[in-house]
Amino acid sequence: MTYLVNTTIDNSANDVGKYTSLAFNAATNTPAISYWDWTNDDLKYAAYVPAGDISVSSDPASPWIRLDGVNATKQTNTTLTGMVPGTYDVTVQKHGYHTPANETVAVVSSATTAVSFDLIYQSDGHSAGQIDSCGSKCLPERHLHRCHHEWYPL
Repeated sequence: MTYLVNTTIDNSANDVGKYTSLAFNAATNTPAISYWDWTNDDLKYAAYVPAGDISVSSDPASPWIRLDGVNATKQTNTTLTGMVPGTYDVTVQKHGYHTPANETVAVVSSATTAVSFDLIYQSDGHSAGQIDSCGSKCLPERHLHRCHHEWYPL
């Protein structure tokens, strides 16, 4: 089990840390700490939050995963571990395929949330077996870039 710890150290001259209390929640298997911040007249609370995971799969496999618009530097099919509980916008990108719409995923502590994408090939107006404007046949596993006669994998 992975725990996420947000650590804040109060290095100020404030009068903090009085009446410290440690508790353990047997139902969630997590510890918590509370203490009195005398300077701000406030009760402070800190707790461990168990992380969650996102399992991302796609057909075809190996597009890049994007979380909240940022490349997660991982490709499908994989599980992103140690995620802070909350909501994330997830999508995938693969050269030669339409980028699917974002899926909003809720990450829950100590659980894995699954999301799957079916990518659609971007045919540029012609499909496998057809002859393109350069007179070359398009192949399902490769695409001839228009008139430059350069092959590149999708």
